[in-house]
Amino acid sequence: MTPEPVTVVPLGQRPEYLEPVARWHHTECLRQGLVSELSVRRARLEQQVAGGRIPVTLIALAPQPSSAPMLAGCISLVRYHYRPFDAPAHTTSPVWLSSLYVAPAQREQGIGTHLVTTAEAYARARGEQYLWLSTHDSTGFYRRRGWQPVRTIQLAGREAQVMTRNLMGP
Repeated sequence: MTPEPVTVVPLGQRPEYLEPVARWHHTECLRQGLVSELSVRRARLEQQVAGGRIPVTLIALAPQPSSAPMLAGCISLVRYHYRPFDAPAHTTSPVWLSSLYVAPAQREQGIGTHLVTTAEAYARARGEQYLWLSTHDSTGFYRRRGWQPVRTIQLAGREAQVMTRNLMGP
């Protein structure tokens, strides 16, 4: 269960957290065997600060006594110029759920689920019907939240699942 005080807001509302989010994105990309440069991650996040549209990064903030809220996690919605093999032909730039990360000390508290649910609602509110993602090791986590695997791919030399979620369905 998500602790009640944790709030999720677009990074653009709290740009002071841009640098740690960029480091998280960079480190996680490297962990997954992807090519990454911190300066590129930072520049992509800076482009999102205007907010209100996709791409967007949402951040989870946990209150701290007598200090600024602690950055507990993040998730991004991005448009990749890739058409999944079974997406409708008019879908040339689908929205992908990306870069879910929860700080190690904050894990197992429902923050990841809260971030995914909030990202889904954000996309739905902007008229998106489907979300896509790829994962090496979290297929079970997403399946329990209504995501469906559609195919296996090779990503960074490792097997990964491409999954989708119909935001208008159950």
